[in-house]
Amino acid sequence: MENMADRSKYINIFFSVALIGVTLLCHVLLAVLFLDAPALGLRSLVVVLDPSYITPLVVVGLLSALLGSATVAFATRCAEHSLWLRLGTANSKHPLTVGESRRLAQWSVSPLGRLKYILHGQSILLKVSGILLIATTAAVGPVLLSGISQEDSITTTSSLQAPAVDVWTPWITSGNQVNRGGSANDIPIFTAALASNNNLSVPVAPVCLNTNPSTNCTVTTRSAALFATCTPRTLPNTDNMASTICSGTSSPQFRNYCSAIVPSLCVNLTCGSPPVFANFLTGPDPSCVPTRTSAGITYAPSCNTIPSTWATIFGAWVGGKDLSIGDPTVINTVDCTLRYGNITVAQSGSSPPSLSRESFEPSAHLLSSYRSRISNVRTFVWHDAGNVQHTPYYFTLRYVGTGVNNIYTTPVASGLLGEDASNGAEHVARQIERNFDWATLAAFGKGVNASWVEETRRVTEMRYR
Repeated sequence: MENMADRSKYINIFFSVALIGVTLLCHVLLAVLFLDAPALGLRSLVVVLDPSYITPLVVVGLLSALLGSATVAFATRCAEHSLWLRLGTANSKHPLTVGESRRLAQWSVSPLGRLKYILHGQSILLKVSGILLIATTAAVGPVLLSGISQEDSITTTSSLQAPAVDVWTPWITSGNQVNRGGSANDIPIFTAALASNNNLSVPVAPVCLNTNPSTNCTVTTRSAALFATCTPRTLPNTDNMASTICSGTSSPQFRNYCSAIVPSLCVNLTCGSPPVFANFLTGPDPSCVPTRTSAGITYAPSCNTIPSTWATIFGAWVGGKDLSIGDPTVINTVDCTLRYGNITVAQSGSSPPSLSRESFEPSAHLLSSYRSRISNVRTFVWHDAGNVQHTPYYFTLRYVGTGVNNIYTTPVASGLLGEDASNGAEHVARQIERNFDWATLAAFGKGVNASWVEETRRVTEMRYR
C-alpha cells in the first residue's frame, strides 16, 4: 500500500510539474513573440505576405489556448487534490458540506461557477485561482491578439559604380569615329532623331536586375550628354516665300535668314517653281571663323576653342504651301546651340530612363583636351563642307505643282516639321531639344558602364509589430 501511495504521489507531482512547465513555456514564447519575433526563426512571424500558415495570429491563438488549458488543468488538479484531502481527513477545520461540494463541482467546469464561488465559496485560494483562470481564458487571448498590428518596414541600400570605360564610348560607332571620305552618317544621332520625332520610348537600360516585386530600385547617373538649346522665332511672310509664283516682278525671288548664334550661318527660302519652302543647315560652333572662297565656305582649324561648344543648327520654313495644312503667312525659324557636358539620368525599375534638363553641366574642357576618341567624332565634322551634309539637320525641301515634294523622301525632316511642314517654330525648337535628349538617354542605355551610377534599392515589406 505504501508503494502504491508513493507511486501515486510521484505521478501527481510529475503531472503538476509538467503543467507548470507548459504554462511557463507559453508565457516565455508569448513574451519572445512580442518582444523579438525574429528570434523564433520563422519569417512568417515577421513579414505579412510570407507564404506560410504560421502567422502571429495563429501562434498567439494556439499559445493562448494551450496556456488556458494548462492553467485550467493545473487549477483543477489542485482543487481535486484539496477536495480529497478534506474528504479523507477527519480532523478538518472546515468539513466539506453538500453546498460546498456542488460549488466545487461547478468551479471545476464552468467560468460562471468560478464567479459564483468568489461570492459564496469557502476556499480563499480557489477564489483567487478562479479570478486568474477567468483572466487567462477570457482576457489574455483577446488582449494579445489585439496587440498584433501591421506596419510598413522600409530598408534602403545604395551602391556607387564608377565608369569602367570612357564616358563617350556609347556615342562612338565605326561610322562616326573616322572620316570615311565624308560619306558616313552619324547613325546614333540619326536614330535618335527618327525615334524621338515619332514619340518612341527610349530603350530601358539593363539596370535594377534581379529585383523582386517588393523592391523599388532606382538608378541615378551622371552621363555624358549632347545638349541642345533652341530659340524659336516667327516673322510675317510678306514676300510670299515658298510659293510657286512670286508676288511680282519687283519682288525678290529668295530671301536669306541667318543664325543669331553664328551670323555667317544662313539659309534661304525662294519663290518660283520649284520653291524652297524649308532649309536647314548644321554649322560650326561660335568659335569657328568662316572663310569664303571660290570653292565655298571653309572654317579655320581653330574651331572648338570655347569649352563645351559643339555645333549650331539653324533652319527656316513655311508651312501649308503644298496641302494648305499649315499657315503660309508665317516664316518660322529655329536657332539651336549644341553643347557637350554631363547630365543627370534616372531610371526606376524597368521603366524607360529620363533626364532632368536643369541638371545639365557644360564641360569645362576643350574637345582637344579629351584623350578619348570623342575629340575626333564631333558628331558633325565641320572642317569639311561635305561632311555636314550627312547630318540629320541638313536638308533643303522643294515642291512642284505635279505633286513632287522631297519632304516625303527625307524622314527626319518629315518627322520634325510635320505634315506639309505645318509644325510651328516653338514645336520644332522643343522637338530638336527632345531629339538630343533621346540620344543622350539611348547612349546611357547602350553603355551603362560609361556613367557614374548610383543604384538605390528600397525594399518595402508589411511587418507585424
